[in-house]
Amino acid sequence: MKKFSALLLALLMLVCCICAAEGETWFCPVCGTEAEGNFCSGCGAKRPDDGSWICPVCGSGCTTNFCSNCGTKRPEEQPQAAAAAEENSGLIRLDLSIAFEKNTYFATYDVDLFVDDVQITVMRHGVDFAGTIYVTPGKHVIRFRESGVPYSSQGATVINMSEPSRYECTIQTEVFKVKISSERTVIITDDQENPDGKPVFRLNGDLMLKVKLEFKKNGIFSRYDVDMYLDDMLVTTLAHGKNFEGTLLVSQGTHIITFCKAGDTDIQGTISFKVDKDAFFSCRIEAEWNKVTIKNDKLSY
Repeated sequence: MKKFSALLLALLMLVCCICAAEGETWFCPVCGTEAEGNFCSGCGAKRPDDGSWICPVCGSGCTTNFCSNCGTKRPEEQPQAAAAAEENSGLIRLDLSIAFEKNTYFATYDVDLFVDDVQITVMRHGVDFAGTIYVTPGKHVIRFRESGVPYSSQGATVINMSEPSRYECTIQTEVFKVKISSERTVIITDDQENPDGKPVFRLNGDLMLKVKLEFKKNGIFSRYDVDMYLDDMLVTTLAHGKNFEGTLLVSQGTHIITFCKAGDTDIQGTISFKVDKDAFFSCRIEAEWNKVTIKNDKLSY
């Protein structure tokens, strides 16, 4: 009788544990599906004992509330794997590349990065961030806010997504705001990236124009950023003194490259050349108070 009672009690405890486990949701570390019970309804993987989850930004397997690789906060609802989400939900790839300028004494706080109302990651002060997310077509708000303080110093910008793109900017924390500068959003093409990993800008054709620019840094005066245009299209914004390498996909014919002071087209320098096939263009630019000087320009095939 005692053995029967003990066996019955053990069975009851087992049933209670199973019911408790089934009532709790968890995120599958294999496919990212929100599941109940001891097995994933999406892929059949067994429920892990450590509560692990997949980071939606860098794809790392994590066990705490913040990703150990990129610092992303564990979301309340874990999204599906990025590739599956893009294929099944019509989402668009958005690469984020954020440079975080470090302050020495004042306003040395961390920053929360949001896309719309979803927190993507916590950016540690002075540490750059790069990651990939997937969003719906249309306009989205990218917001930077002092970490952990809802109504605090912040800055925001709006981007419009229609194709896979990369958003880049530089942020700097100030006492009353997060300053955003050197912004650019460019279309990315995975199938036409260079083997060396340099960015590709799809403009108006299929000819590959490799570009290498040297930007001479000024010591005191005329330390402004420079916008680079191909014909009438903004390609990128060059941070002062930072060199650039990339590939422009252009059409056959004559093109004009214009370098102008960021936000001020009156201060500029231009150069034109004819492209008949894949080519390489290089030059050196210098920012001056009334123009952008172009030197040592060369077009080769």
